Amino acid sequence: MSTPEKDLAPWSACRTLADLGAVTARWLRGEVQYFPGHNDPTEPPLPETKGLIDVLVDLNCAGYVTTNSQPGQSMTRDGNAQRAFVRGYCTEDTFRRIDAALFGTELIALPRPPGMYHLCPVPVTTVKGKNFTWGGMSSGEPEAIAREFGGALNDTMLEVLTTCWLVDVLDPVWGRTNLLWSKLRKGLVG
Repeated sequence: MSTPEKDLAPWSACRTLADLGAVTARWLRGEVQYFPGHNDPTEPPLPETKGLIDVLVDLNCAGYVTTNSQPGQSMTRDGNAQRAFVRGYCTEDTFRRIDAALFGTELIALPRPPGMYHLCPVPVTTVKGKNFTWGGMSSGEPEAIAREFGGALNDTMLEVLTTCWLVDVLDPVWGRTNLLWSKLRKGLVG
């Protein structure tokens, strides 16, 4: 089944990183009902994301276009846990601001500049005591970007993203909830 044009239109109209950040922010606020590339693109942000929406909107509007995020979650009795984590695209200048914001903390940035396709997997979620999802696992290769956005972006936007840095930021402390978000917001928004 193909995606209705009205759902793809906001995404396929993007031409700049700022355009893509604005549409992502609109999706986070519930103004756009479709996010290409998600398991279910018509699903709104997951309930765990509700507490992060304001900071994610701020980050997207500040030039760090997020594609994946999660709050920290302490280990449960059945072995489920999460590290605070976010992945996004940005310019080199924005990455330098992220890097400066993290300086002196335990927070970790896993940057991939344009043309660098090295993967550096770091577990960020455990389910039933086993690693389940990882940071550092996406690359900035054109095919990977097109897949990540479910084929909804035009060639111009895909080309822009291939010139961007792909940056994962994670908190190495399982379950810590606020440090990553406060440092990123302060570093990018003020």
